[in-house]
Amino acid sequence: MREIKEELERLNLLDKHKNYVNSQSDLQQYGWSDLELRSYQVIGLNWLLSRYYHHHGCILGDEMGLGKTCQTIACTLYLRKVESLQRPDIVICPRSVLENWRDEFKRFAPKLLVQVYTGDKIARQSLQENLTPRDSLSGYPFDVLITTYEVRCGKPLIALPLLP
Repeated sequence: MREIKEELERLNLLDKHKNYVNSQSDLQQYGWSDLELRSYQVIGLNWLLSRYYHHHGCILGDEMGLGKTCQTIACTLYLRKVESLQRPDIVICPRSVLENWRDEFKRFAPKLLVQVYTGDKIARQSLQENLTPRDSLSGYPFDVLITTYEVRCGKPLIALPLLP
């Protein structure tokens, strides 16, 4: 993993005052499954973390099948545990991959509470009643909310704009 850190330093992506992933055990101690990230995935994960630490939005894009989903899930898990983020995260994705996102969260970060927000108007209204803030650390009964572009862009949403 030393070569990963050297590559990140060469690219000037690391902030010396922030936390980054140096090894697989860095993730596993926070509830990551036994999926071994490849070196380029760790570089991508640390790039996502550097963008977060610098308050820059970003898009992680490459060929299909190279692990963008697991890098994103690892980033979410790492920030929740290392930086003690207590707000829920939201994943907005095409309907065709919604179940994949849910399954991947369960597989790679089983300790995170994931809620899928989809369905017809009546189903969403029923679900919204259960999505209201609770007296917990984040105030919500989930860590990650997964929904679709169509649902997020529609007008009938009540609960989603309440997310910080």
